[in-house]
Amino acid sequence: MTTKITKWILGKTFFATLIFTALSAGAFAQTHPALGGGTGVSGDPYQIKTPAHLKQLADFVNAGTANGYATEGVYYIVINDLDLTAYAAGEGWNPIGYYTSWTDYSYFKGNFNGNNKKVTNLKINRPTKNYQGLFGYANGAVIENLGVENCDIVGQDEVGGLMGGNDFSTISISSCYVTGNVSGNWFVGGLVGDNFASVTNCYATGNVSGISGSWYVGGLVGCNNAYSTVSNCYATGNVSGGNYVGGLVGDNRSTVSNSYTTGNVSGSWCVGGLVGDNHNGTTVKNCVAANDGVVSTANITNINRICGYTDGIFQNNYALSTMKVINNGMDITATITDGLNTTAGMGKLITDLKTLAFYTTAGNWADSAWDINDPSGVWKICDGESLPFLRWQGISCSGTEVVNITATAGIRIYPNPVRDELRIENGEWRIEKVEILDLTGKIILNSQLSILHSVNVSALPQGIYIVKLKTDKGIVTEKFIKE
Repeated sequence: MTTKITKWILGKTFFATLIFTALSAGAFAQTHPALGGGTGVSGDPYQIKTPAHLKQLADFVNAGTANGYATEGVYYIVINDLDLTAYAAGEGWNPIGYYTSWTDYSYFKGNFNGNNKKVTNLKINRPTKNYQGLFGYANGAVIENLGVENCDIVGQDEVGGLMGGNDFSTISISSCYVTGNVSGNWFVGGLVGDNFASVTNCYATGNVSGISGSWYVGGLVGCNNAYSTVSNCYATGNVSGGNYVGGLVGDNRSTVSNSYTTGNVSGSWCVGGLVGDNHNGTTVKNCVAANDGVVSTANITNINRICGYTDGIFQNNYALSTMKVINNGMDITATITDGLNTTAGMGKLITDLKTLAFYTTAGNWADSAWDINDPSGVWKICDGESLPFLRWQGISCSGTEVVNITATAGIRIYPNPVRDELRIENGEWRIEKVEILDLTGKIILNSQLSILHSVNVSALPQGIYIVKLKTDKGIVTEKFIKE
């Protein structure tokens, strides 16, 4: 513990010294690679057209401190989707930017526009290395409009699907997301491991896990530090770890607002459906914990639906009323007391949490309702069908009657839970299309079926999904568990 705190102090308190050292070395930066074209100015950004171009950028930044500072004020744009399979062998992808000590580091400091493209098949296997992710360490950067899909990342400390460590950078401008699995020890998040900045309008759907003795593990952000914000975001993956474990944020030291989470959460100490720990003077407001279960593996009292432990402030937060809270093998759900401004939150049924009216009613929220009713607003919802999703995702609502599968004798979906093949029998019903969705309503897979078929779901991360069948008698939906 002392070692971790000392590293944090050295890395943050003496940051001005590091900047001075790096600027002194700036004159020795290498020539920036040409990449796929462009000159690096705002009107003519460097173009990243291939995985090799992204690798060239990583190699440039990682060549030393001066090169990292040479990216400051430089603009980049992704032109095509980038498949990183070619860099999956061995330890896998080498992250953009690194930090090993306060004399050996290089930060990415540029303006990176993903251009609504995606990076796929990002693989990292460095269980003893810190600052692991697509970006290892960014400082004063802007990362926007970028998706990371089907990632599998293993690191030690400061580990995230998009970024391991984030200092004073902005992650948004309207579409950053990660799908896939992330694991590490300290400061582990589905999107960002250790965050000292703003994260907005983003989501993560994969499972996040901390190894034995882990601290600060969150579905979206591991640790949200002072002067940082997480707003208008969601996470749907399962989260597990040691201490300070939350479905959205492991440890909050600033502000979390207008966000939600759905994955199961388990840890040993300070375990919450939304946030593991909320520090003195910090705020969690206008959020929803729609998790099915929150579990502590130790006999503690620091566990609850919204937050495990707090000295901070809670305003107008809600929790799924059917959520199970388990403490050291004992179901303590019945002892949870509703409280709009407490670590428990106000209990709501899932049917309420899926309605437009719930989010647009100003009286339900502190300051103002969610930005969900405006056609150009942040959020959108398929009223009565799903939890909210970010409008930029472009998800269409069916507008068709939804029939629960238990009411249809002719349809059978099995096995459940499933590992590889989800089989579907349709009896006398004619099935025109089948879709696999995550809990937000985003389509993950789709295919055509006849009388008896199967859908290969082996590539999906572990979690809860929805199978949606378009039939001649309406829309049929059912949840299933992917092992």
